[in-house]
Amino acid sequence: MKKLSVILLLFAISAVAMFSVTSCGKEDEPNKMSFSQTKVKATFGDAKSTNGDIIISQTPSEYQIGLYSATLIGTDGTSSYPLFNENDLSNSQIFNFTNGSINIDMSGGTTIPDGSYVSFELGIYFLQMRLQIATTNRGIEWRNMRIYFRDHGEIKRGDVVQVDGQGNIQGWLFGEGQLPDFDPVKPRINAYTHNGDGISWYMFADKLSQTFGPFGNMSFWNSVPNPYNKHVAFSFQESEGQTLIIDFNVTNCWVFGDFNGDGYFGGHDLNPINPSPWQMNLPIITLRLEN
Repeated sequence: MKKLSVILLLFAISAVAMFSVTSCGKEDEPNKMSFSQTKVKATFGDAKSTNGDIIISQTPSEYQIGLYSATLIGTDGTSSYPLFNENDLSNSQIFNFTNGSINIDMSGGTTIPDGSYVSFELGIYFLQMRLQIATTNRGIEWRNMRIYFRDHGEIKRGDVVQVDGQGNIQGWLFGEGQLPDFDPVKPRINAYTHNGDGISWYMFADKLSQTFGPFGNMSFWNSVPNPYNKHVAFSFQESEGQTLIIDFNVTNCWVFGDFNGDGYFGGHDLNPINPSPWQMNLPIITLRLEN
């Protein structure tokens, strides 16, 4: 995969844009816009908050997004403008963010043609968080947890995996064999079939794990596009050569039930008799202009 990595960064996700503009000072083209470039950043909030007695909302220390496409959608005779579009998911663009304020150039320094645009579409391959996880035998550990939104090889939509610092999959999560330390399990069939028999697949939120991972339910997967993409609405009226900023707000995007009161998610929360609820909220995506 192509990896665009930055030391200090901010991150945020949402999507579709509505837009009519006057730019370039052309009276015969009242709905034109121009962008010098397109950048992405992430916004991080407080590290952790409590909602009620047991629900914990946590902000990751790092955030990563894998995108297979990014496109400005044109209207009124303007052609859509792809910043990139990777048919091979192995070549998806990967953006890394930690708590800072640096923007990453998504357009490769290319000037976007003047035109009328109505939306910005992001093709999302995966989302990833770096979180503190409680183990029974080793204490608190930092883990990279990744959720996939597209099938690719052994990967299924909704799969949750743990990856190392180089992005290599260490195993699947929220399946069998992870007590007591929430350690990843591989191959996939060992995590998501009873006793790793490769035949008796688990059901996750009314969906068979042979086809879907544990993230989301069938209502979610039936309602979103496949392949997964997101549109972002423009809230501004003009752009005259400014930079388009796509801001991913990941504040409190990891939510779980803290049944034992230690403040961390871990293997104990996978108790099959009384499992803790968990959810990775999608980042909030906003668009704005910068000079």
